[in-house]
Amino acid sequence: RGLVDRLAVSHAVVCFDPPGTGLSGRDHSTSTLDQEVDVLGSVLEEIGVGPQRRASLFCSSIAASTAIRYASRHPEKVHRLVLFGATLKGADLGSDPARKALLRLVREHWGLGSRMLSDIFVPELDAADRHWFDEWQRLCTGGDTAATRLEMYYDSDVSDDAARVAAPTLVVHRSGDRAVRHELGVALAAAIGGATLATVDGSSHLCFLGDWEAVAALAPPFLQALVESSLPRGPYGEFTARELD
Repeated sequence: RGLVDRLAVSHAVVCFDPPGTGLSGRDHSTSTLDQEVDVLGSVLEEIGVGPQRRASLFCSSIAASTAIRYASRHPEKVHRLVLFGATLKGADLGSDPARKALLRLVREHWGLGSRMLSDIFVPELDAADRHWFDEWQRLCTGGDTAATRLEMYYDSDVSDDAARVAAPTLVVHRSGDRAVRHELGVALAAAIGGATLATVDGSSHLCFLGDWEAVAALAPPFLQALVESSLPRGPYGEFTARELD
């Protein structure tokens, strides 16, 4: 909540749970990245986002891949991007045997699977908070949906999409992230033209856990920055065509 409150000082913050998770209900879920992009597009359309009212997207993990693909396809609707703990290719998150083993554990034994994910996502939490996070994951979704979303992440590749992103982009990555290694964030920033990379300390894969204030110190100033003027710049500053005459 602290991170959202900080963002809400300057922006209307709209959060949503993907189908099959959280408050979105369990009847339907997405299984491909393109379906996730469609969901994001529907949410943005519902709140009136368009060329005259662009959105800034603050996304982490698999949601960052969704935002990258959306921004590459709809540059006229995206003002700025903040990508946290993200990668270009899900296959880089671990070896093939390791990915398959984790998927099987999450799908077949969600209790053990959620605890394993806690060890990966938030290793710095103490025992009490780790127990809370285990329960929070199980409340948010079931094992089948969790495994489907994880498999979708492993299958994702937004390398081509990243090269087409036109929006100013800030890539934030924690130095000790065990879920998405720091070097993957470095590669992501390098793949997006003009992107800025910011490294923060810690190991939490979730931007709102651990030292969220370090993230809050970076994202709002970037999102509040004025859009670069499209007026021509002469020796005395920016002028309209008539003023230049």
